[in-house]
Amino acid sequence: MTFGRVQAQAPVQQQQPQGNQNQNPVAVPAGPSINVTPDQGNQKITFTVQNTSALPRDLKCTYNAKKLSGQIGPPTTTKDFTLKAGASTTLKFMEIPIGTTYQVDISCTGQNGGAGYSHNFSG
Repeated sequence: MTFGRVQAQAPVQQQQPQGNQNQNPVAVPAGPSINVTPDQGNQKITFTVQNTSALPRDLKCTYNAKKLSGQIGPPTTTKDFTLKAGASTTLKFMEIPIGTTYQVDISCTGQNGGAGYSHNFSG
């Protein structure tokens, strides 16, 4: 079962100029932006994470899954990874056991802030 693509982007920050208040605010470059495409099936669950940031910067990312219900499976799973500028990576995990629910959070940080993804998945 494919859940579709989700894009997360940090908000654009604006700086107020010093002195004359009639000037337009100066835009700070947008922060990190990621696309996350989950796919659950064939006895596995995968997450394809793509760095879609406007700036050519690598992102430091963390995958964290926390068990919300169920008796089978680890209580948490954490994986740190680096996402190169413009690149993508696929994270692969075993199928979620029937009757078990995990909250999956993927967060990436870069020079101008962070972007994140969160969703619950059940077996």
